[in-house]
Amino acid sequence: MKLVAEIKDDAASVVRVQVVNDSGEADCKIVSLVDFIGMMQDSSVSDGRMVRLGRLPRGCYDVAVDPVRQGVFKCTIVLPEGAYPIQYADTDYMIPMPAQVFYFDVLDKKVVESKIYVLKDNLPSDESPLYHYPFGNVYDSGEICWGGNALPTVSNAGELDMLVNLFFGSPTNSDLYKAHERLVNPPEYTVNLRSFYEVLAEKKEFPKEHLKETGKTLAGIMLED
Repeated sequence: MKLVAEIKDDAASVVRVQVVNDSGEADCKIVSLVDFIGMMQDSSVSDGRMVRLGRLPRGCYDVAVDPVRQGVFKCTIVLPEGAYPIQYADTDYMIPMPAQVFYFDVLDKKVVESKIYVLKDNLPSDESPLYHYPFGNVYDSGEICWGGNALPTVSNAGELDMLVNLFFGSPTNSDLYKAHERLVNPPEYTVNLRSFYEVLAEKKEFPKEHLKETGKTLAGIMLED
């Protein structure tokens, strides 16, 4: 049996359905587009097979994968608060950081959007407010400035670990650093990024009371586009 469905521009609200049996006999019928969609959904049968997402990156919080196209997905990664390595110019620091949120949008294996925010929550939820990344090399929108780094192609969400490692392993500078815009009541030591890092390197926790909200939530960034 063969089924042929046709929608014409001058009658887009209806579908001309032709069913041809094994003997070559045809039966035609006109049905509404809504009814046709409903019949197709009702007739769909699952073979019970699971769809594999593959390995997920560490800290994966949420991921959305295109069911048809390979190399098309979005992913949110949350890294816990703690001490993280930062290279500022020619100096290496280990500084306390609040929980960090990375967001990646991948199209045809190419990263088309990459953002970073921070959290105050130690147990993040969909409603957790996002705060501005408090250092340099990040735009007001949260978009990461990768400088001269050429981002690798990414075939699946598990390979996003490469980008997170690249972020921490790349030298940073004061580009896009705006303490007066990214922090609430910024302390005097935040006047420049090096002094900020120098003071933080002596602390056990990041002073989260100075973080400034973006107006976004953890779940919301997956829905922005």
